[in-house]
Amino acid sequence: MANRDISRPQRSDHQSRADRTPEQHGEEAAEADTRAEARERGRLALLRATRSRVFIRNFAAADLLELFMVAAVSAVLLIRFGLGLTGYPQLGGAGLHVAHMLWGGLLMVVALFLLLVYLGQRVVRLAAVCAGLGFGIFIDELGKFITSDNNYFYRPTMALIYLIFLALFLLLRAVERKREWSDETYLINALVLLQEAVLHDMDTIEHRNALTMLRSVSGAPKGIAAPLGALLEALAPAQNRRRSAWGRAWRRVRVAGHRALGSAWLARTIAILFCLRALFFVATVIVLAVALVLHTGPGGSPIQLQPMALVAFAAAFIANVLGLLGVVTLLRSRLAAFLWFKRSVIVSIFLADVFAFYQEQLAAVSSLALDVVLLVVVNALLHHQAKHIRSPAARVGEGVA
Repeated sequence: MANRDISRPQRSDHQSRADRTPEQHGEEAAEADTRAEARERGRLALLRATRSRVFIRNFAAADLLELFMVAAVSAVLLIRFGLGLTGYPQLGGAGLHVAHMLWGGLLMVVALFLLLVYLGQRVVRLAAVCAGLGFGIFIDELGKFITSDNNYFYRPTMALIYLIFLALFLLLRAVERKREWSDETYLINALVLLQEAVLHDMDTIEHRNALTMLRSVSGAPKGIAAPLGALLEALAPAQNRRRSAWGRAWRRVRVAGHRALGSAWLARTIAILFCLRALFFVATVIVLAVALVLHTGPGGSPIQLQPMALVAFAAAFIANVLGLLGVVTLLRSRLAAFLWFKRSVIVSIFLADVFAFYQEQLAAVSSLALDVVLLVVVNALLHHQAKHIRSPAARVGEGVA
């Protein structure tokens, strides 16, 4: 056993801490906070470095997700429409049924195979379409896997599928949002464009985008960006690439659309559509109110007002009120009116159409299609009007007027 010096009294840690001055306590607390902040900064820096080197954002992700969405929605609508026309046939026999969900899974496997085996943006776009078709075919059978009796016709299924596509749409909007990217992200996306130059000549826009990405690199990969930039400078973009028939048609549509956005008749047409929607809603409410008073529905059957119908009515009421506010505001400010129109359409898409799919099933596709068209047109009008307001020439013209 070690001998202890018993001539001096032993002081415990608690006693030594008690003898310290308040200044010493403050210094120790500050040092502890500094060490904790340094550890936290180190963890965050490590997380950011790992994310920037592993999860590299593809700048074409928004277009690819859009292809995925369009293919998935098209698959659901075509399957429901086709099965309805053919009387819902079953593939199989002798107690066997090959569900079309399996074909959806096969298409998603094909998409993975394409991504893992082949290179090139054309293959990636083909994989996005295959994955979208597969997901749409798969999710169409959702009702069979959330019910105990495997009920394909479970009534809330279409509303649930619609909510899933809304979530995918919100994910798409989040991906489209601009933000600052790491040097590695800019560099690798420029390399992707350079890779495409091996397969086909780069046009002027692709060439300019690649150079802009390389000029955005300012950190450690600068030594790689400089020679790649020199290589791109040496690669002259294709000046006379012939446009396809689809490209020429799309260019004509864009020119005509730009002219329409600057006209007065388009805004008036949108206002008339919102007025007609509101009138139709009011007429529907009057018919339902009369039916409730008489306690009879179509064919003399009694009416039972369900809670879901009340919620759908509230959503439709809010959407129509916002649309009418836009009509009234149009006389004073086009920009404010377009904002009210957009709010009305968003409420209709995210609330009213959900309940419409629950109550009307696929019959609600027409309402959703009208809302989507209105949203696209109103968004275009908003962007055009905002540019017009920011334009110095427009402000001078308004001042002269």
